[in-house]
Amino acid sequence: MADSRSRHGFTLIELLVVIAIIAVLISLLLPAVQQAREAARRTQCTNNLKQIGLAFHGFHDTFGKFPDASTFTGPGFGAGVALERTWTIDIFRFLEQDNRYVELDDIEQFPDRGGLWGDDNRELVRTHVPVYECPSSPGPHEFTGFNNRTSASQDIFGEFDETKVMATGDYMRARELIYNDGTGNRTIKTALYWNADARLRDVTDGTSNTILIHETAGAPEPYYAGRPLPSSDPNYASIRQNQVEWVGPWASYKHWRVRNYSADGKTALTGTCLFNCNNLQAQPYAFHTGGCNVVMCDGSVQFINENIDITTGVNLFDREDGGVVGEF
Repeated sequence: MADSRSRHGFTLIELLVVIAIIAVLISLLLPAVQQAREAARRTQCTNNLKQIGLAFHGFHDTFGKFPDASTFTGPGFGAGVALERTWTIDIFRFLEQDNRYVELDDIEQFPDRGGLWGDDNRELVRTHVPVYECPSSPGPHEFTGFNNRTSASQDIFGEFDETKVMATGDYMRARELIYNDGTGNRTIKTALYWNADARLRDVTDGTSNTILIHETAGAPEPYYAGRPLPSSDPNYASIRQNQVEWVGPWASYKHWRVRNYSADGKTALTGTCLFNCNNLQAQPYAFHTGGCNVVMCDGSVQFINENIDITTGVNLFDREDGGVVGEF
């Protein structure tokens, strides 16, 4: 006898409705997941900067000053002068991950061997240092192809070596700020003003009101107002080499000038953009939505809104202007 029981299943319309509901749920959940991931990355970036701030204070407690911007084998730039070290190396011993950096912390490895970019240090400078990398910054966190010194008699930059790898660093110190409000350029002394010992007592505007270290993320690529500069741009190679490359690796200068820019980040010394304009030289730039992390001179980490009033932003970099910063 035939089985008279009816067989039930999904109709095509019902199946399409279910698929549509699942698609809507995924579309609703995806932004929340992405936001949660970015929140975790931003928290890690904040922790990195807290460690760097503590390391700066540990160095200051030991030596009575903050680490120098850069140290050279000679009196200045040019042939025969090697970049020995930079602040990123001098604070290794004060970071909480001492065992990881025992080899890197051997200062004797850097002078007399062509400096940071010397041939004998090529394995050290390709080492990724997680505390110097913001996880929100896009990869690959390294340059492939870089200048190399094979002897102390070479120019400071040496010759280009297409096989050399340099790991990047996303945190920077401002050696000075050049600001033009339409009445002419002003040079402003930052907390870590270069060519002179920098001490806490020099920060007369207050350590909680003055920026010590900030993000300059995105190397090896140049970015303008949230967009990478296309490699097809006729100025791409020049900008990448002259504006990003020599300050992008953690084993490099990691200090230069900050300037005010136009809103698109293309024109310097005009406009009211100071944060997230571009990542050229030492300009504050981050991949966090709406702003940039900084370490203040008291060691605290603050998130600076990219639309901050330009006067307030300039005051945060100025260590001795006597102005009242207010809310930021």
